[in-house]
Amino acid sequence: MAADRCLAAIESGGKLETAGFDLARGDAGADWPTATWTQGIVLMRQFDRQAGGNVDPRVCEVQNTEYLTLGQIADATGAYADMMTRLVEGGAYYPRQLPPGWPKLPAMASELRSATAGPRGCRMAVSFVTEPVAGMAIFSVSEIGRAPCGTLPAEEKAG
Repeated sequence: MAADRCLAAIESGGKLETAGFDLARGDAGADWPTATWTQGIVLMRQFDRQAGGNVDPRVCEVQNTEYLTLGQIADATGAYADMMTRLVEGGAYYPRQLPPGWPKLPAMASELRSATAGPRGCRMAVSFVTEPVAGMAIFSVSEIGRAPCGTLPAEEKAG
């Protein structure tokens, strides 16, 4: 499943496994390229946010490219619920309380946060949003943290 690939890449600090996907946009040559991959109606996108720190937080998103039926959205929600249960029961993640009224659209949203930083020195957020009226489901894994995110070089720590 594409969501598992995103989670594995962000958690490990390694490359995104794209076997079986077609490169739709970007360059696949870099360690973490800004690129979009497709497989059927699944779109997988990776990029990093310019945070001004010494490590640019990485993001990996999965979404549908065609309208999903309520049954398909229910299947995607069930798969995310299974993943969420596994992550929380393992103790590495905890549920984040989303602000009241977020999002304001007729949507369902949930998010987990990692309890500790990953190998690149950033904590992680795992998010899932569905909007049945639009036939859409989006799964996202991103490195988060107050800038700068990541481990500081030895000379900056001493300063």
